[in-house]
Amino acid sequence: MHTTLADHAGGASASTHIIPRATRETTDRPSLDDWQQAPFLAGKLINALWLYDRGVNVIPLPYGEKKPDYRWRRLMTTRLPRAGVIELFPPYSNLAAITGRTSGGLFSIDCDSPLAYKLTLQFFLDRNLPILATVSTRGADGAPTGHILGRCADSVIENADYSLVADGFTRADGDQPIAVNILGHDKLAVLPPSYNAQRGREYRWRETGAGDLTPAVDDIPVYSLDLLRELLPALALFRPTRTSSGRDYGLTALEAECARVATAEIGARNNTLN
Repeated sequence: MHTTLADHAGGASASTHIIPRATRETTDRPSLDDWQQAPFLAGKLINALWLYDRGVNVIPLPYGEKKPDYRWRRLMTTRLPRAGVIELFPPYSNLAAITGRTSGGLFSIDCDSPLAYKLTLQFFLDRNLPILATVSTRGADGAPTGHILGRCADSVIENADYSLVADGFTRADGDQPIAVNILGHDKLAVLPPSYNAQRGREYRWRETGAGDLTPAVDDIPVYSLDLLRELLPALALFRPTRTSSGRDYGLTALEAECARVATAEIGARNNTLN
C-alpha cells in the first residue's frame, strides 16, 4: 500500500518538510526562492518513515551522493528515534539504510551488472517469492541494475562479493569481475528516491516504477539462509568480533551509545548523535 507524508507524520509536520520543484536533470542546489515557493512533499521522508516503521535504520545523505558528509559510524550500533528521523532528515537529500543488526538483519544484494540483476530477480520470481527491489540504469543503453532487499531469517549475513560464471554466481576470487556485492552488515544501501549524480539518474522502486511512492509490498521480505545459498553459494552468517570480556562488540558499543544519548541534556542530543 502506498502512503503519503501525512500518513506517517500525522499531517502536522507535513508543511515543514518541503523540497524544491523537481530538478532531476541537474544536481544544482535550489535557490532560496525555490525553498520558499515550492510546497512539495518530501518523497525521501515518506520513504524513510516507511522503512523506519519496518525496523530499518535510515540516515540522510547529501543530495546526489552515496556517502554521508558527517560521522555516521556510531549509527551502526543504534537507531534514531522516529521523531529524530522527521526532525533531522533534510528535505533535499538522499536516503540510505544501514544493513545488519540495527535494521533487523536487513541485507542488500547490490547488482553491479544488468545480467546479475536479471538473474537475481528471476531467482525470486521463479519461486513466486515476494521481492523488494530498486532499479536504476547503467550505460548508454539504459540497462537496469539495482538492489534486492531482504532479511535473513537465521541472523545477520556476512558481507561478500560474487562473480558471474556459466551456471550462476560464485564467490569472487580476484580473477573475474565482481557482479554482486552482498551488503550484509554495517554497509550503506542507497534507496529511492535518491539521485545518483554520477549517472544522472534517480533510484526507483521496481514494483512501482517511481521513487517518491513507497514500495508496493507491505513489508520487507524474509528469506532463509538455505534459500539464499541456492543463489549465492557458500554465503555465511556474520560472525562479529568479540571484546576481551567475551561480549559482542556491537552490543557493548550499543549500550554505551544509548547511555550517552539518553543522558545528554535536552537541546544537546543532536550534537551528541553527531
